[in-house]
Amino acid sequence: MIEEYKSVRKYYACDYYPIFGHPEDEYAWAGWQFHDEAADEGVVVAFRRKNALAERVTVPLGGLKPEKIYEFIHSDTGEKKEYTGAELKEKGLPVTLPEKRSSALFRYREKGGERKR
Repeated sequence: MIEEYKSVRKYYACDYYPIFGHPEDEYAWAGWQFHDEAADEGVVVAFRRKNALAERVTVPLGGLKPEKIYEFIHSDTGEKKEYTGAELKEKGLPVTLPEKRSSALFRYREKGGERKR
């Protein structure tokens, strides 16, 4: 865990976006996004609290360029997915945590170019 923290701590001084409302609600998810505007990359952290019923949420992200493609990497599984900034802003990033009291960390970066439809 220490190595993972060291690899993402540079983002903690970047733009901060709380991605869930009701931060004190034990029935809600918690999480945030840190975005490095200059590098156009960052991290998303999501926590499913012990009383949160939903195991899947979709959260809109901030600071992203609508026309750009972003690659997201799930820290635990290594799974990679691509989304446009517009998709992430309008529809949001889908996050699934089947277990209560669990979390996920996603690293992302801008890949360059625009997605072909």
